[in-house]
Amino acid sequence: MQLLDPNELEKIGIVASDSSETKARLLLEEKQELRVRAEEIVVVNTPNGYVLGVLRSGSGVNEALKANAYRPSVAYAKRGGVPSGAREIYTFEIMVIGVITENGVEQNRLIIPPRSNVYLFKKGASNPLKYVARSKPVIWKAYLDGHEEWKIPFDSSFLTYHIGVFGATGSGKSWLTRHVIIPVLLEAGFKVLVLDWSGEDYAPYFK
Repeated sequence: MQLLDPNELEKIGIVASDSSETKARLLLEEKQELRVRAEEIVVVNTPNGYVLGVLRSGSGVNEALKANAYRPSVAYAKRGGVPSGAREIYTFEIMVIGVITENGVEQNRLIIPPRSNVYLFKKGASNPLKYVARSKPVIWKAYLDGHEEWKIPFDSSFLTYHIGVFGATGSGKSWLTRHVIIPVLLEAGFKVLVLDWSGEDYAPYFK
């Protein structure tokens, strides 16, 4: 059974050194740093199968521009020059979601080998989160940033647990609660009681 369509995938780099079963470092191919963004969903082709992950903590390194010691390139930059970018590398951390199987996404317990190819889903590709939702009672709501056609699956079997929404002021906690979490709970058949401190965030919308 073919789990992924190769025509929907585009190679963007390989796994660098010091990987584990839960995370790996993506070494981007040349010019890919101009288009590959944090929070993108990727797959890593390993001997154990395709490992699904999300990109976080991007980094750009130029050995010639390390500022902890004197280097001619640093002195050149101080005088307004533009040093060579030949030794620059760009990376992202891949946070592993799991390995894709016929039953859905399962825990990955094998070390991800360095040199493994990493692929991005092409524009117009089918929703990769469908593998997370396989064989689970999910409710599809909201979408992944930058991919309006990729709905996010919420496992309804976990909705009876505590749900925490945390973030700095202005980060969108009330918006997330009002437009995503409450609709998901209602669609799952739960009744919702909102206790709002000032009445500004929710009361006007539920009169």
